[in-house]
Amino acid sequence: MPNTPAGSVVDGAGCPIVFPKDTTTKAAVAAPVAPYSNIQFEFDSSVLKTSSYPVLDATSADLRATSSSLTLAGYASSEGTAAHNMRLSKDRANSVKLT
Repeated sequence: MPNTPAGSVVDGAGCPIVFPKDTTTKAAVAAPVAPYSNIQFEFDSSVLKTSSYPVLDATSADLRATSSSLTLAGYASSEGTAAHNMRLSKDRANSVKLT
């Protein structure tokens, strides 16, 4: 086609191909996660919520980078018996131990 700008992508007839503009938005980059933040668990369980994984990853990276260590403490709500809550607290602390 006459007057087609040099370098244009054209079809078999020589006409410029107009591609649709990308209207998708790029995924927002997550804000950096602060290490040593609170870790969350499923209710009455030592199973970590997936939202806690970035905190654990950041904590692990910081500990490894600084050759540091820490003391873990697990907690449970006041619901349930004292024995149940103590066992749950220990299970929660054990579930986040770094190897």
